[in-house]
Parts: sequence; structure tokens; C-alpha cells
Amino acid sequence: MKSKRTIIVDGDSYIWTLEGNEVFSSNRWIIVTLCGTSCSRLYIDPYDHDFEIRPSTIALAIRSAREMGWDPENNNGELRVKHYEGKFKRLKSETDRA
Repeated sequence: MKSKRTIIVDGDSYIWTLEGNEVFSSNRWIIVTLCGTSCSRLYIDPYDHDFEIRPSTIALAIRSAREMGWDPENNNGELRVKHYEGKFKRLKSETDRA
């Protein structure tokens, strides 16, 4: 069972969960959705050595994704990001993790 957590970022409520509920397995993502929606997801790669799974970094990922064009209100699909050198970068596909 996935543990879901709620976070409020800039007045909007989001649900986030760590897929598989463990950080030590490969091919896992932090998945974020805007409350009340289901078709538009943000996938955060949690495997950068500087990335800490905490509300402040999840909020930063959400803000960064919004700046990159992620629009969960309009269910515009998914966006995958990775934390790299203190910033979040867009991934083109799941194979871009490394």
C-alpha cells in the first residue's frame, strides 16, 4: 500500500507518494497529483545524492515543474524531473534518469 501525503504549494493542495514506498529500490518515483485530478502527474526522480525527501524539496519540485509548463488543472499529461546541482531538470523519458 502506498502512503499518500498532502502538501499545499502556493495555495493548491497536492497529493504525493513514493511509488513502492521505499527509496532503496530502483525504478521508483515520487508521484505528485493536484487534488481532484488524476490525469496529470509529476514524477520526481528521488535518486540524486543532494535530494532529500522532505516537504520543502517536494514543493520546490512542484514549483519548478509548473515553471516548465506542467499544468495539472488542465490534465496535460505527465512530466518527469530530476534534481541536479540544486535545480530540477526535465527528463525526456524514464531512461534519462542516469
